Order: sequence, then C-alpha cells, then structure tokens
Amino acid sequence: VDISTGGGGLVMLDAFCGCGGNSIAFAKLPSTYVSQVVCVDLDRNKLRNAAHNASIYGIPTDKLIFIECNTLRVLEGCYRHGRRGDPADSGYSREPDLAAAAVERVAGYLIGGEDLLPPHIDAVFIDPPWGGVDYYGQCGKHGYDLEKNMKIKRDKGKDDNDPSLARTNSVRKLSGASSCDEDLLGPPLESAGE
Repeated sequence: VDISTGGGGLVMLDAFCGCGGNSIAFAKLPSTYVSQVVCVDLDRNKLRNAAHNASIYGIPTDKLIFIECNTLRVLEGCYRHGRRGDPADSGYSREPDLAAAAVERVAGYLIGGEDLLPPHIDAVFIDPPWGGVDYYGQCGKHGYDLEKNMKIKRDKGKDDNDPSLARTNSVRKLSGASSCDEDLLGPPLESAGE
C-alpha cells in the first residue's frame, strides 16, 4: 500500500490493544494514512474499555474493530503475507474459541472473535504488556524475556542480512524502505549523543 499517493490508508493491527491508547492514536490519523485499526487482545473487558475510550475520543465506529484472540494465533495462523488464511495451514486448530467468537457492540464498536478479522493487514504494531504476555502467569514478574518467551515466525527473504535494516537504524531510515512519508512521521527526531 502506498499511502503517499493519497489512496486508501493502511489496515493496521494493534497486536496487544489493552485499553486502546495506541489503537486510538492510529485511528485519529486521517483515513488516507490509516483506514482501519484491528485491535487484538485476550481480555474481552480490556476490549470493552478500549471501545469506550475510543467513543470518548470520537473515533468513527467503522475505523476500529476489536478482536478477542491470542495475538500469536492471529499473526502466525490467520495471515500469510498480509492476506487472511486458514489457521489450520499453520498448525493451529481450525476451530476458534467459541466464547471469543460471540459478537457484541460496545459504544457502537464491534467486538468479537477472529471471524471479524479483515481480509488483509498492511502493518502490525507490537507493544506487548510490560513484563510480557505471561506477566502474571508462569514467567513471573522478573522472569520474562521477549526473545525467549515470544517467538513470532516470519518468512525469511533475501534481504535478511541487509545492513540497512540493522537494529541501530532509526525509524526515519527504516521508513525510507516503506511508503510512509514525512507528513505521517513528522520531522526527523534528534537524540542526545548522536
């Protein structure tokens, strides 16, 4: 998707929606930049709170959709190259969680299971809970390691060793490889010590 041409915006997936702060920030962008935000969380009550918060900020009800589902199932099982696929093709059960599949409306926003996922996703925003997805579970308060506890598979391409994608590169440099323009990112950031 090339948003610099003024066409349809990105369909964003907020992988750990929580109370919706990041989702709402994306949804406040013009539809030419972000046309829809798919908000994923395991906790239906958090999704209800996020929908309520979105209504306070006046976000159009068709710009946000709330999905109660395991983020890893969505990322690894429901999409291939940004297109919707069958979770069974990725080793996941074909049957979604029936309790999560129940659809409801909160403040006009749809909340439901993976059946509500759109046919494609253009970009994924990942901001896991501080302390990790199992913060209160088996990993404990100090035992969470993002690399160890959250493995997200991705297709390896010929550009995996591309030095322009090194960890130390700035968002500005990485955005040059995408269709984002300065109107969306704003002026380049400066940091102390550079």
